[in-house]
Amino acid sequence: MASQPPVYLSVLLFPQLLSYNNSMALVAVIDDLIFRAKVEAAAARLRVPLTLARDSAAAVQAMRRDSAPLLVVDLNHALEDPLELIRMVRSTSPGAPIIGYCAHIQEELRARALEVGCTEVLPRSVFVARLGRLLAESAGEERVT
Repeated sequence: MASQPPVYLSVLLFPQLLSYNNSMALVAVIDDLIFRAKVEAAAARLRVPLTLARDSAAAVQAMRRDSAPLLVVDLNHALEDPLELIRMVRSTSPGAPIIGYCAHIQEELRARALEVGCTEVLPRSVFVARLGRLLAESAGEERVT
């Protein structure tokens, strides 16, 4: 069990995360295969519908289509401009939660993401450790600490 990633550990420690309703969906714009796999695994374990958008247009379309969506954005996405994506989503879905993540040393990027409308920006390691909890909270579950 010690070799499992932290995202699985959060589900094992808080089994109530598995029993919430599916009233929310997750839209993710992630090009890093490792982080993509972690998000896919967490969404599957928590039974959260997941759309992996390849570009900004697909992300905006998914945000419009899904009910109460949460957007997760890799702020270091190589093929898309994440800040422009956040602006687009914020203009079409003003109340949608948007969580971005980047390296902990990228303070300027973090500040710009918050400025354009990111709800929360986390360091990459914190994002992975809190992924299960973030999904559960976005689904309307009571706060898990």
